[in-house]
Amino acid sequence: TRYWRDWSSDVCSSDLVEIQGITVDTYSGGQAVMFAGDRGRIHGVTVRNSAAETGTGGIRVVGGTDFLGTDCHVESGDDCFQFVPIGNPEAEPTLYNQDITRGSFVGCTGASSVSRFLVALLEFTGGDPGTTNMDASVVDCSFRDCHGSAVNRGIVVKNTHSRGAIERLSFTDCSVDMSGAADASTQEIRVQTDPASRGSIRDVTFTRTDVTRAVNSTLRAGGPNISGLTFDSCTFTAPTGAAPLTAVLDGTDKARFVGCTFVGAPGKRMLVAGVGTPVTALSVENSRFTQIGDNMWGVDVIGATGARVAGSTFEAAPGAALARAIRVQPTASGVVIEGNDLTGITNAMKVTDRALDTALVANRGL
Repeated sequence: TRYWRDWSSDVCSSDLVEIQGITVDTYSGGQAVMFAGDRGRIHGVTVRNSAAETGTGGIRVVGGTDFLGTDCHVESGDDCFQFVPIGNPEAEPTLYNQDITRGSFVGCTGASSVSRFLVALLEFTGGDPGTTNMDASVVDCSFRDCHGSAVNRGIVVKNTHSRGAIERLSFTDCSVDMSGAADASTQEIRVQTDPASRGSIRDVTFTRTDVTRAVNSTLRAGGPNISGLTFDSCTFTAPTGAAPLTAVLDGTDKARFVGCTFVGAPGKRMLVAGVGTPVTALSVENSRFTQIGDNMWGVDVIGATGARVAGSTFEAAPGAALARAIRVQPTASGVVIEGNDLTGITNAMKVTDRALDTALVANRGL
């Protein structure tokens, strides 16, 4: 089936649907495209001249299996590309609470004028949270080679209202330019559950996926029930705004940074773990921390059980004689610091505030 239509906002709910080569121009309210169904295909769709307001989104998948969106360009007010089941039964009763499985956006571009670029969400979009039994999940979905800009967070993975899970979600070779964001002490990548969340976020992977020109903190992941986050070959650059942190984890389990690069700036802490809620089994491997400023650390382990920092390189900013590589607070336990290169730190105290059981093994320059 091929599906062409000159419309400003519509819902397509069917299997084996293909939408190709259309342009949605000048619209306000709702989504440019809302899709539910199995084996849907959306190719080469252009969305432009959206109202610059929330509630005016781009392409939203609300349910189904084996969706593929390719080579689309979306300039929307609200979120551009979305895997977001409907969380309010009053909004679309026949489409409420559907799972999304094996969906992909590939080679897509765009810009959100008031909100976010790429999102996977399980949340209420109206009504009273907690009054319905949402159990939808988003499973085995991906964003690949998608590039764009946003102004109020760039990438968001969020489960605050479903007993289900966002699971095995991947972002590969994507980027979001956040230079248009307000200096609001928020985060450009946000992975979130709430303390009362009944569901989870598991095994989300970011590979060569970066925020460029970050104004606010590049990353914040806050649990509970968040496990298996992996950042592989990603770059985290210190924010240009007032935020003092580049990347922060709270209440996560088995978060992993592999082959990543962290670029510091004066007064900016780089990777901070367990600020409010301890993390467990954090792993930082073969990563590089550069431009560490005076009285700053590359890795700051505040509250953690079983963290490991291994095979990584730490370099102070030019003239930053008070820069340090790693801090382990007394509230942390079971931390292993192994095989790192600390020769780029001139401070005699390269690892500070060690907890009683921290293990330091074969680190150069210590």
